[in-house]
Amino acid sequence: MRIQYPFVSQNQVNQNQVSRGQAIKLEMTPITVSKEDRALLDSEVEKQHKNSVTTTQRDVAIIKNEAPVIGAKLYFSGYQPKVTIDLSAPDSERQYQYGELDNKQDIDAFLDQLDRLSPDQRDIMKQYKPSKTLLSILEKMDDETFSKFTQVLEQSFPPLRLFNNKKPEELFNALEGMSTEMLKDTVDTFMALSAQAQNGAAPTSLIPVDEDGREPILMHVPRAENGLDMRLTKGNNSKNLTDTYTDMLARATFSEDDLLTINTHLKDSDFEKSRGIVDMASLVAHNDKRAFFDMLSEADETGPTNIFSYIGQQVNYEAHVNYYQSSKGQYVSLNDAMPDDSARKGFHKKLLNAYEDYGLSWMNDMVEQVHNKPAQIQSELWSKLMDDVEEKPHLFKKSDSIEQWAGANISDVEQRFHARQIDDIHTYSYDLEAPVVLGTLTWAERFAA
Repeated sequence: MRIQYPFVSQNQVNQNQVSRGQAIKLEMTPITVSKEDRALLDSEVEKQHKNSVTTTQRDVAIIKNEAPVIGAKLYFSGYQPKVTIDLSAPDSERQYQYGELDNKQDIDAFLDQLDRLSPDQRDIMKQYKPSKTLLSILEKMDDETFSKFTQVLEQSFPPLRLFNNKKPEELFNALEGMSTEMLKDTVDTFMALSAQAQNGAAPTSLIPVDEDGREPILMHVPRAENGLDMRLTKGNNSKNLTDTYTDMLARATFSEDDLLTINTHLKDSDFEKSRGIVDMASLVAHNDKRAFFDMLSEADETGPTNIFSYIGQQVNYEAHVNYYQSSKGQYVSLNDAMPDDSARKGFHKKLLNAYEDYGLSWMNDMVEQVHNKPAQIQSELWSKLMDDVEEKPHLFKKSDSIEQWAGANISDVEQRFHARQIDDIHTYSYDLEAPVVLGTLTWAERFAA
């Protein structure tokens, strides 16, 4: 028979220290054991009772259902440490387990880290599997950083998102090799990104809304390649930004000095700009890093025409939803799949080439002309611009050359884009079980309230 006991640290603490695990309820049926086994069991229970008065309670006793008949009901959340004793072999070694940790010294060290937290913070940390990787991270953190780290985890990877979610593990692996200074700075950056997402302006509808703030949509066309209705992703900016930042850290392509530079700019940015910085940093090729950091240091201002705010529209779900008004005054919407990593990396490359060849001021002139155009045609516009600059350099010698080029070229690209969108809407409506006749459709930006 194997019985598992709570794991109790030998580290002495004040009797008034708050114990953990008070929400745990344990129910079990009586079992029959030999006198020798009973003596060992009573001895261990007495030790546990005595230790519980003088040490921090180490969470929970678990009696495994391994014969004879033992019934147990446990009510707890999160990972719990335990020690297993085999009563059929009194001289056998005890087996310790706490998440991935199976060494008493490591378990004790991990629990000592949790003792630095408040009860609510401990509840947060117990949702994440204890491991040597996580232990090495926590041991580098001072109390303030550790407290912030629990907030980062709760905001970025709340309990309902932990099921089958590899992101926390990816984050821990990325943080493990960081120095104490780098770790602190990265946690501060996570906090800043979460605050930016929460404080960012809520998206405004391009069409008039009803008195309850709802969009009067007659029909929605979910054209995204993955079949996801992107309307469901609204209000999830924090997750999107911190997930992408985690991806950037996991790729481990930057030195600590470079990462500190990126973090400095992120902490001084607003949400829109940070979204663009993180996306480009996640995808930038090694040969383009110098241009990226030069452009990053030069683009200090914020706002919709900032080059990185502009870049961030490529990963803005709302920017990939377009609205059209029918001749009957009804509205339809259509969402496109956002460009994948390869497509965005290609777009970033065009921008970095333009920066190296013509400078940020020249680029900003172009951004002023195109930033309010559909995100789906931005790459096409820049491709056409760069081709024309190379093939017709005489057209770009005047100070207002970009403005003149925009007036002659943007409208055509934009009209062809909307014609494709409208055609897809009509095709979708005709293929419905009860086809909808929409009449003439016009891009709803013209009707924005």
